[in-house]
Amino acid sequence: MPDSEVGKERRVFERVLARCPVKVKIEEERELIEGSSKDLSDGGLGLFTHSRIGQDTHLEMWIKIAAQLKPLHIGGKVAWAQKRRPDLWRAGVCFDEMAFIKIVKILVGKSLN
Repeated sequence: MPDSEVGKERRVFERVLARCPVKVKIEEERELIEGSSKDLSDGGLGLFTHSRIGQDTHLEMWIKIAAQLKPLHIGGKVAWAQKRRPDLWRAGVCFDEMAFIKIVKILVGKSLN
């Protein structure tokens, strides 16, 4: 990547602060990892977890947007990841598909199928 591109904002969708519980299943693993979102957009989310998740890892996620509603179930790929503390990782995750319609359907109580 050229020096002029380092640190340049590459997001297509605006993110909003959204602290939500997230359950994460890493591709090829059985156990779910507990985490939380930092922010959320139609194209992805910022994720905090106590487990290392490497760049380019494919994930399956269940994001609890509202306490009384069904979690948003969506896949994604880790665009970047960094260790924040010895016991905390932060990652940027790009969704495999646009999430907006799924989120709206959850919020208005309609089936996702």
